[in-house]
Amino acid sequence: MLYLWLFAAGIIHIPVYSFPWSVPLLAGATLLCLVLSRWKIAVAPVFACGFLGMAIGSWNLQRICDAQLSPQFDQSIQRITFTIISIPRKNPTAQSFLARVDAIDCAGDECPIELRRRRIRLSWYRAQENLQAGQIWQGTVKLRRPRGLVNPHGFDYHAWLLAQDVVATGSVRKADQIGNRWTWAGYRADLMDALLSESGSPYRRFWAALLIGEQSEISQQDWARLQATGTVHLLVISGMHIALVAGWCFFLGSMLGRVVGCCHRSSNALIMQWLPPVLACAGAAFYAALAGFSIPTIRALTACLALMLCRVWG
Repeated sequence: MLYLWLFAAGIIHIPVYSFPWSVPLLAGATLLCLVLSRWKIAVAPVFACGFLGMAIGSWNLQRICDAQLSPQFDQSIQRITFTIISIPRKNPTAQSFLARVDAIDCAGDECPIELRRRRIRLSWYRAQENLQAGQIWQGTVKLRRPRGLVNPHGFDYHAWLLAQDVVATGSVRKADQIGNRWTWAGYRADLMDALLSESGSPYRRFWAALLIGEQSEISQQDWARLQATGTVHLLVISGMHIALVAGWCFFLGSMLGRVVGCCHRSSNALIMQWLPPVLACAGAAFYAALAGFSIPTIRALTACLALMLCRVWG
């Protein structure tokens, strides 16, 4: 357990030690500690786990940063084909969404080919079209490198973009819809529309946030009221939601295991060992995907998987 904690601590402290040559140096330090552990040096394996976590974290951070839009294409105008892969957030002046770049209509050195199949965040100002997840558009966009303000204690927009695996931001100048394709975000949008249309309650806009973590229909006034009352955390799909789904699926698996065990007594122990944890993990994973795999849901899902593995292994 100590090794696991040190490995996690190494990953968490990425900004402290990440620099261009950090990955090979940390990898070398890991190998050195492993060699020293052969000589019965007690602290060597402990340091090896810490250095390994630091190396992996630093490599991942550098990978994300290197994938961002090249400086030479900052503020450039490109003609691209993109698919909307998130539920657009709409306000009176613009619609914002995540998009996957399918193709870039350019050639030679003036083409940012690193954007192909990558995520970008776009805003479409004064758009007359009703944007939906899964739509395929082709048009001109103005691209920018991800950036944000560095005010102390403020929201770090750049870090949020990195966490979302966004490599560029931009604004749509002009585009035409050329098709549609099924996306998971489109399925979530259909579910949200069903939740909003099935009731005349004035509070139905909160249902999508409470059930599937989709907050696009909540206004700034709603957020201000939630912050004033200290209830913002209720609209974040996190540990309690995942635990409830996993618990009910585990209970269902236990009941099914007992029914199946009555028919096949020879395999009853094996069924009860595997069926409830598998259903619990499947239910937790599905609900985490339904909530958009946000950071709190991934954290809760990881804890659920670890607990169920302990259950399976006894």
